[in-house]
Amino acid sequence: MIKIGICDDEQIVREILKQKVEICLREAGVRADILFFQRGQELLETEEDLDILFLDIEMPEMDGHRLTKLVKSDDATKDIPI
Repeated sequence: MIKIGICDDEQIVREILKQKVEICLREAGVRADILFFQRGQELLETEEDLDILFLDIEMPEMDGHRLTKLVKSDDATKDIPI
């Protein structure tokens, strides 16, 4: 089972994205756990090994660009397109 992380400071955006992702997963016959993060720091502190990340670009404290750089430096094996 794959693990998907959604990081966005707006709850409504997290919920909409979750619904869209669930539709795609269901159509593809793929099972996944979806985890939510309201702040970039929460994502960085998780012990979960996430396979796919959806990151908001504009967030307070740490934007998606900075978060991407930190995630990539933490795990050089992940391929994260910018």
